[in-house]
Amino acid sequence: MYRVKFIAKVLSLLVLLIATTALADVFRWTDDSGQQHFSDRMPAQANDDAEVVAPERYQSPPVGWQGTTPAASTRDASSNATSNQSDAAYYSQLRVLEPANDATFWSAPGEVQVVLALNPPLRDTDRIMIYVDGAPHGTGFAETTIRLQNIDRGTHSLSATVTDSSGRILMRSATHNFHLHRPSIR
Repeated sequence: MYRVKFIAKVLSLLVLLIATTALADVFRWTDDSGQQHFSDRMPAQANDDAEVVAPERYQSPPVGWQGTTPAASTRDASSNATSNQSDAAYYSQLRVLEPANDATFWSAPGEVQVVLALNPPLRDTDRIMIYVDGAPHGTGFAETTIRLQNIDRGTHSLSATVTDSSGRILMRSATHNFHLHRPSIR
């Protein structure tokens, strides 16, 4: 009987400790050389320029979401492909949904998941190009959810384009910045 109560108390304490650490603040500051730092403790050298970084929250799209707006879904897809509309005007939207602009996250292997909103959906002959720090990453993707691998730690810019089979850019997204932390050995 006493053992069951003891185990219940220990488990309650563990749950409380885990919940408390999940709510810990993350501080961001820039040192004298311009390098940006993040920590769970307020550094002594940061003075008053350290700020608390809001935690990143991700909300998944609704079930059944296909990346189209009601106006786009009412159009006949076959008429888009055969109309006199130019290829450059075919796409109406390309946005980076994930990572959010100025997002900060940890990834030991340096993986970054990129989620794009493209309207209307990608045609079979077109490809999505991802640019990290202005340089192309990969040779072209046919999906709007892409996992980038072996990204170095630090602050990076990310943008995407839709290109046709000849490499001509049809649509360009806005540039997002993200901050990637990877463990290091000292």
